[in-house]
Amino acid sequence: MFYNGFIVAPDGSEIVYNLLDGYGGALYRRSFITGKDHEIDGTKGGFNQFFSPDGSSIGFFTQDGLKTMSLEGGGVTYVTPATNRGTEGSWGRYGDIVFPIWKSGLRLVYESGGAAVELTTLREDEQQHSAPHFLPDGENVLFVAQRFGTPTLGILSVVNIKTKERTDLDPSARYAAPRYSESGHLLFAGKSALFSRPFDPDALTFQGKAVFVMELASTTDRGTAYYDLGNEGTLAYLKPGVTDGARKLHWLQQGKEPTVASQLPWKGNFIALGPKEERLVFDEGGDLKVLMFKGDYVRSLTIGPGFDRFPYWSPDGEWVYFSSQRDRVRGIWRIKADFSMNAPELVVSHAGFLSVSSMDSDGSRLYLTGSDAEGSRSIWTYSLSEPSGAIEPLLNSDQEYSNPSISSDGHWLVYTRFERDAPQIYVRRLDGSGAVELVSHASGMGNAARWTSGDKEIVYYSNRGGSQIWSCPVTFSEEGLALTLGEPGVLAVLPNSSNNYEISAVDNRVLVPASVDDGSGARVSEAEESVIQLIFNWKPPGQGAASGDSSARE
Repeated sequence: MFYNGFIVAPDGSEIVYNLLDGYGGALYRRSFITGKDHEIDGTKGGFNQFFSPDGSSIGFFTQDGLKTMSLEGGGVTYVTPATNRGTEGSWGRYGDIVFPIWKSGLRLVYESGGAAVELTTLREDEQQHSAPHFLPDGENVLFVAQRFGTPTLGILSVVNIKTKERTDLDPSARYAAPRYSESGHLLFAGKSALFSRPFDPDALTFQGKAVFVMELASTTDRGTAYYDLGNEGTLAYLKPGVTDGARKLHWLQQGKEPTVASQLPWKGNFIALGPKEERLVFDEGGDLKVLMFKGDYVRSLTIGPGFDRFPYWSPDGEWVYFSSQRDRVRGIWRIKADFSMNAPELVVSHAGFLSVSSMDSDGSRLYLTGSDAEGSRSIWTYSLSEPSGAIEPLLNSDQEYSNPSISSDGHWLVYTRFERDAPQIYVRRLDGSGAVELVSHASGMGNAARWTSGDKEIVYYSNRGGSQIWSCPVTFSEEGLALTLGEPGVLAVLPNSSNNYEISAVDNRVLVPASVDDGSGARVSEAEESVIQLIFNWKPPGQGAASGDSSARE
């Protein structure tokens, strides 16, 4: 099983965790008194959960906004349509809720509902604010200001929700996932470790040096870490596991054993397979790198100063397009893929987030997933043959859209539309004429769709009923003005819960980063079988022993 985040109740009596058994999973409770688990009704599709201060309610996000519900009975309360692309929120003692927006600052809303207001804004060298955590006074909120070039850690800061005044606590150090302990200490994560440091929440000052507590599973690029702490000292965490160094690239094909695509340990993020399938570009630590399959070695394509992500090859393989902020300009950039190390070129700027999802077969136009300051996603396009300096909307409405993919003839668009229960895959003519067809009906949900070679199939990711790549056959009319969809089926079963994949144009094999449990590549596993560890009555180092640890789930 894969635990996509877990939280400890303030009184330490239970945990609430997200279990990926469908899109966004569902939220479950485990009582430490009874030892039993059960799904929380009304939380299907919920994620990034957090407790109310008294532990009687939880807040969580779905695709259509922030919600709360009582754990003592009652329905779900819709709080605000804000879209969370970052980490979980934090609930203050006076009913205020603070939450982050992906690639933006923090937002503030009251528990009874309404429009969220801006609480923090990004500085020029910051890429996002994450991991908010209310201090006991209910007015000051800890958070992490993540900077470009340090995607997993950031500056530890405090913002007052009444004055909106921000204070940087320790500008020289880097932190993730802060939690205040009633022992008078601040817990925080490093890249793969947990630390404790004496802290005065009234004076907002540290009172001593940081002390190592334990090793953790690696911190994420969203400023989160795999641990949480209850007020009375129940500490839940994940140990370092196979996510921390044993992953490799694998080819997957239905009915066949996985094969290793590269023997190098995988430490990258988003992947893009080159047009001739001889190279793979990926981002790692804010830089772009290229894996050469022949010879099995890696070369750097960009080295600072921006935070480069989401690479995409031009059809001729000469350029790599990517998302970044460089020279204080955010947008789409590109660099020659000849390793000349020339400076990247700005293609088009945008105040929100942009990533390249597809290109025309002649390389004349980009198709982009873009978001505004609130994180709402739309589909945009940009002409490279007649550059105007501004992106143009393609699908932009109250609905959210992402991941456009253009057919090789340039006439058909497949994309993700985010609906109330789950994202779905649709296909339509690019010019908007004709019908809009649902592709992902058989799988129940879909994301990250793309055309296969020759436009014979639409493939997409689904994790409803298991993490899988699905394939839907496509037949075009003789004049190419209409299409018929066949019955979708499973193309490959993935060992990990991620839509980060590529498809071979030769034989429809699926390329994914995955973990190898025996070092041979013969069998693939994932840290989805990691066990949540527990320490009851945890005390900071030097203040007495804990009662021992146990497994929350096996």
